[in-house]
Amino acid sequence: MVKQNSLTLMRVAAYRELGDAREVLKLREVQAPEPAAGEVRVQINLSGVNPSDWRARRGGRPWAGAEWSIPHSDGVGVIDAVGSGVADSRLGERVWLWNAAWNRSHGTASQYVCLPSRQAVLLPDHVSDEFAAGIGIPYMTAWHCLHVDGPLAGKTVLVTGGAGAVGNAAIQLAKYDGAFVIATVSSPEKARIARAAGADAVVNYRTSTDVRTSSEVADDIIAAAPDGNVDLVVDVAL
Repeated sequence: MVKQNSLTLMRVAAYRELGDAREVLKLREVQAPEPAAGEVRVQINLSGVNPSDWRARRGGRPWAGAEWSIPHSDGVGVIDAVGSGVADSRLGERVWLWNAAWNRSHGTASQYVCLPSRQAVLLPDHVSDEFAAGIGIPYMTAWHCLHVDGPLAGKTVLVTGGAGAVGNAAIQLAKYDGAFVIATVSSPEKARIARAAGADAVVNYRTSTDVRTSSEVADDIIAAAPDGNVDLVVDVAL
């Protein structure tokens, strides 16, 4: 293993009981991890929180409850150590992380995390830590939703919840691939967020006092589509 510095202990936020964050998350000092073969160790700058993280903490997944769990799958940081089989040139790379906590008890709510090298992706200098910490689950979920049925160029894509993390990512990625994008939202402020992401048309399914009927919303969506048809729907329900 190649290291830039030697570590013994680090601080983490962890839980071993299920519940709300303020009740079960504890700051702890634990042994710092060492990267295994094919892994990198990342010094975390920011840890991203997703619905899957807090739902797991509240009991949304099977839970053994015997050991401490360090949550969060997404994050951003700098590679400070590499395991065997990983090029020394990766040392010092600023990276965004994905699936750090998937089927593991050690996520990014810690000073350091080790994970497979391919799950630490090099970041361009102009991308902020704040943006990079939220790339993983939202953008990868959106990408998979959009590309289940071939290329998007020239197609019409409907994104529900266009102001949320996954919906907003879906708008950006669909526009990048050449689609016409319609987004649904629930307020004028969220409409501005969806348009800023690149939505060609935005349909607000609420009035100032109530939720509009499904037929009214459907009529607006059909009217917004260039040929009256929608080719793909990204339905965000979290």
